[in-house]
Amino acid sequence: MMAAFAKSDKTDAILVIDGKKLHVNKALLSYHSDYFAKLFNSEFKEKTMEEIEITSADFEEFATLLSLVHGTPLAITGSFNVICYFQS
Repeated sequence: MMAAFAKSDKTDAILVIDGKKLHVNKALLSYHSDYFAKLFNSEFKEKTMEEIEITSADFEEFATLLSLVHGTPLAITGSFNVICYFQS
């Protein structure tokens, strides 16, 4: 799972969930998510932070969901509660 989010020349942000780091691309996440578009492009402190901690997510669920956006889908194992990430 971690290999899908390894640092590369295409990543420019790090999301930290449960102490684990996911290297991601801000533009790609912003395109697919209003939440990340606002986080990365508005005047929030996270806009300039090297690492952004996400505290309200389960690492495995969040990484699996992000893998769909990043084009390297991970296999879903066990129960998967994706609905909680789309609720306001």
